[in-house]
Amino acid sequence: MRVDSIQLAHKIAFGDVAGGLPDGAHEWLQAGLRHFLMGNAKLEVALGLTGAQEEAARNRALQRAAEVIDGGRSITPWKMSFLLEDAIKRFESGPLVQINRGLPVELSKVNECLFEAYQVSSRRLRSARRLYELLLLTNSP
Repeated sequence: MRVDSIQLAHKIAFGDVAGGLPDGAHEWLQAGLRHFLMGNAKLEVALGLTGAQEEAARNRALQRAAEVIDGGRSITPWKMSFLLEDAIKRFESGPLVQINRGLPVELSKVNECLFEAYQVSSRRLRSARRLYELLLLTNSP
């Protein structure tokens, strides 16, 4: 089973784990700590918590947001980059502000994906040009 280490670490650190750890957490922690304690890697590498993994998790969340926006319409990456840019602007000026103020917010599927992207990485992709590059990379054969 492949575990997304960034999402799992976030759930453990900030989620409600009163009922126990999320699925796959014990095995992920055990394998990572064993790797670290044997001197095979730095802790962040052993647990898969490096900047590269953060960026990859963010990119997957943004790609899922694009898929939700597309809704099976096969929108070109160029047009999608502008639609995604607009969705990010709306998210940042509305739901994200409310979340940061601790207010309850019901998120749409697109905003759930964007919130995930914000949770897993502090590096933001906001411009249509950068989003276009991301969409080209993820859609290339």
